[in-house]
Amino acid sequence: MFGKRPNLDTCYPLRQGVRFVHRNPNLFNIGDFLCSPRHYFTFSGAPEGATVVGGGIFDPRKKIISKFDLNPGLCAIWGAGFAQGTGERETVVSDLPFRAWSYRDIRYVPDHKFVPCVSCFHPVSCSAPGGGGTLVFLNDDPKVTPHACRSSVEKTCRDHGWHLAWNSSAETGVLRAFREARQVITNSFHGAYWGLLSGRSVKVLSHSMKFVSLFAGMGIEGASLVHEYGKRDGEGLLRNLQHSPDQDFVLLEDAPGMREKFQARNLAFAEELVSCGLFGKVARVSEDG
Repeated sequence: MFGKRPNLDTCYPLRQGVRFVHRNPNLFNIGDFLCSPRHYFTFSGAPEGATVVGGGIFDPRKKIISKFDLNPGLCAIWGAGFAQGTGERETVVSDLPFRAWSYRDIRYVPDHKFVPCVSCFHPVSCSAPGGGGTLVFLNDDPKVTPHACRSSVEKTCRDHGWHLAWNSSAETGVLRAFREARQVITNSFHGAYWGLLSGRSVKVLSHSMKFVSLFAGMGIEGASLVHEYGKRDGEGLLRNLQHSPDQDFVLLEDAPGMREKFQARNLAFAEELVSCGLFGKVARVSEDG
């Protein structure tokens, strides 16, 4: 098993005069941490009070203006998550009060507002499989992976010779875990996202409609490919994990092409932040050295 780490100091940093806000649970979540655009872009010419919210964040329609003391006219929502529960009535969002905004969930917004998670620029999204193993990458939130089933999960992984890692792991541990795997079994949104974009076969254990939306954004048809279980349903999670035939796994036909398209949408959104007057320049980190 790859090591876990305690929560880091991931409070909302102020860089180059810009405040960056992302979902920051008490238990560290590597996906929430790496989905902040500050890791991949530099921002200059920002007015006082400018804020970039993204990407793992609560639904930006719900109280985040007061929660984070936001000035909507000085705020960009970059690829926000919209985690509807299974069975909830689908809602399409067409307008928000922010200077610029986008969602990572294509099912709920017009196409031009669809901007996939910016972590498509992270090395884990393009790391070629270096081994033939199976990685079980699980969400460490006990509502998603209940404590009561974890000893059985660990035994199942040992019995099959699978590597087990958690989304509370350090960045270096996650990179190592993915590099050693050719296929991924996961109930983590970012585990599925990074696995598919990096050309691995992925089986999704779903507790939320966000996985169906993830597949839709990648052009993958068939909600039956998402293997559902209820939140706090450890037995359901364990059954789905233990029964993992080859046909349960999904593989993108052209992962590099999909990754390039996702990056292009993020680059276009970066340009929008300049054209709308919020920033003087938004550039890829590598472009500025």
